Amino acid sequence: MWCCCREQRRPSPNHPAAPAPASDEQRTQSKAGKYKKLGKLGEGAFGTTFLVQKTDPSDVNTYVMKEVRCRDKDQLIEALREMVALRILQCPWVVRYEDYWTEGLNVVLVMEHCPGGDLYREMNTALKKRQRLPEEKIMLWFTQITLGLHAIHSRSFMHRDIKPSNVFLDIHGNAKLGDFGLSSNIGGLSLDQSYRGTICGTPGFLSPELQRGEKYNATSDVWALGCTLYELLLLRSAYQDTLESVFPQAVPPEYSSEVKDLLQLLLTEDLHKRPQTEDILKIGIVARYAERITGTSYKPADATEVTGRPNTPVVDDVERQWSPLDLRVLAANVRSLNFAAVHADLTRHPTIVAFVAIVFWMLLKLMRIL
Repeated sequence: MWCCCREQRRPSPNHPAAPAPASDEQRTQSKAGKYKKLGKLGEGAFGTTFLVQKTDPSDVNTYVMKEVRCRDKDQLIEALREMVALRILQCPWVVRYEDYWTEGLNVVLVMEHCPGGDLYREMNTALKKRQRLPEEKIMLWFTQITLGLHAIHSRSFMHRDIKPSNVFLDIHGNAKLGDFGLSSNIGGLSLDQSYRGTICGTPGFLSPELQRGEKYNATSDVWALGCTLYELLLLRSAYQDTLESVFPQAVPPEYSSEVKDLLQLLLTEDLHKRPQTEDILKIGIVARYAERITGTSYKPADATEVTGRPNTPVVDDVERQWSPLDLRVLAANVRSLNFAAVHADLTRHPTIVAFVAIVFWMLLKLMRIL
């Protein structure tokens, strides 16, 4: 006679039962448990920022933890893609991203802490002292920002929210480009053409083409870079003046004609005549500061290789740079999504589908290697 019930097998002492796989909630708790909050740095419409430290006593460094709230799962997928890209972008003039995870529709980012504050604070300090910022200091910062932006553009990304408050200073006073507009649409650092059509950024730094409703492009970042230089020179917003009154009379006479010419070039209204970051790094005054900063003369052939370490690329071949850890983290985050609910949405975004396919192909390849 057949029995309709199967006999339950009990684990023998010699063969203990395998441990149950960790749930998504347990993985999140494990990641979050690595950090302790030291205090709140700020809070905005899209999230909260904390100063944190690792619970590991061997690491005494402080980090910044930013909790970004996503509108929906499309935003969450885009954010995860950008986090992987930011993790592999190693550049001395771009804020380093240490870790990330998801909590429901929220993305938690852990990034390098720059204790020197930001350039907006430097401007306010100069205003209180009723002093201009020295040209040498401004050009050092400007060139470091341009090197960082060039590293980003060389990987086909855009920043989309360049302004003094998004340029941070490390303990040595070096400028680092950060806060990639993630709170704008989780597409601030965007590779997807659909997001390039999105208007985001700070109104006072929007280029003429964006104000006309045209698509965002790499030279829109250059316009914002020019507005940042203008604010450092005049300690006020460029949009307090009409564009006609900005040049060349508005720039204080204590600054060189080279700086004035550079500013005028960056704020060229015609986007087709506006320079790319590669072109900016070839300009006399910028090239001299770039050589001083990097320790090597800038050459056009090294356009995608500027990192401050001679002959060292910003990012090597993507296949080599995506570590197994990054792939496991991304896979864990993707598993936490309800694909049954978003399958229809994914099919409407072929770029995301292609990206996920590439990730899994690389994951399989790494599994064979490891």
